[in-house]
Amino acid sequence: MQRQVNALRELLDAASRRIIDILDILITQEDWITIGELSSMMGASERTIAKDVDVIRGRWGQFLKVEASPNKGIRIHSRNVSALGRVVIDIFNDSTALRWLEEIFFNPGKEIEFFVEKLFVSRSTLIRALPGINRFLSERGMAIRYKGNRYQLIAEDEAYLRYFCAGFMIELYGLHPEQFDIGEDFDLAGSLLIKTLRQHLSREEADIVISDEIAILYCTMLYIVSLIRENQGYTIPACHNVNQEIDAEIMSGITCRFPKISKANLSAIDQMVIKQYCGWDSEEERALVEKQGEAFWKRIFGRLEAQLDDGMLRKLVFYIKATYLITKCRPYETSSLFDRIRYFSIFLKKHNDSAYAL
Repeated sequence: MQRQVNALRELLDAASRRIIDILDILITQEDWITIGELSSMMGASERTIAKDVDVIRGRWGQFLKVEASPNKGIRIHSRNVSALGRVVIDIFNDSTALRWLEEIFFNPGKEIEFFVEKLFVSRSTLIRALPGINRFLSERGMAIRYKGNRYQLIAEDEAYLRYFCAGFMIELYGLHPEQFDIGEDFDLAGSLLIKTLRQHLSREEADIVISDEIAILYCTMLYIVSLIRENQGYTIPACHNVNQEIDAEIMSGITCRFPKISKANLSAIDQMVIKQYCGWDSEEERALVEKQGEAFWKRIFGRLEAQLDDGMLRKLVFYIKATYLITKCRPYETSSLFDRIRYFSIFLKKHNDSAYAL
């Protein structure tokens, strides 16, 4: 069976990749599947697959409601994307390569002994992992550079590095990153982000972004990543002053956590975040995308024979424009671990084929 595998999964060990692939099969079908069938689909021995299935049952059996039978095989009853996402996050967090990439982001310029102690692994383990990490990063204009035994994450395009790292951190932390060490920063970045959105978007557009759990999570993480990078000295020049009014108390809170951050740094961050929603090169470009967006949604609703009022159309067209601008901002894919859209499309096709066909 041939499957599309996201590139960063190659940094996981073979057993972890197989477990994800097995779950990929189980979550998209309702019937039983035998170890022999899984073995054939995976191209691995039955003994190897049986061990992987034992790991799934032992570690996530209750959560996924795994059912096993000596004759029928195995199936899971929690066949939803969020359940698989939680399991995959566990697997990602077991990966030395992915955790090292995370640590280098937070601690640039440290010697390898620092990371050995943080990750509880040997020096040789980290050295062996580095070429694979850099192969992946190089395809996206990034690299871990080491000089004098000191390591840092660099990029041809600093803005893209931040987009990538925001998505990467969400993949590692899940939908509740405030529970981790960045919790305090998350609250701070969230308040700054909402001020920025309110200042540069219409009330209706800002409300759309703020009420979208995934969008606000990603933008908040992007703001945190940008604060960290700016504070570390990896700056992006601001083309203009965004003139965000920040009172002394909030600025004091920022400099307490990020002592090298100034209002100029905040202008650069605001500019990058808001570019995802206002980054038009011309009025003609904006008008063309808006026109095409309106035509798209009217065609969809016409085929569904559903009513589309002006308010709903404005919101849906805003999503089209935002998707266009976000794609324009990012020369490479930023979500590299867990393809939620693919799983959603599989379930949509299975349960509502007519909507999928649209």
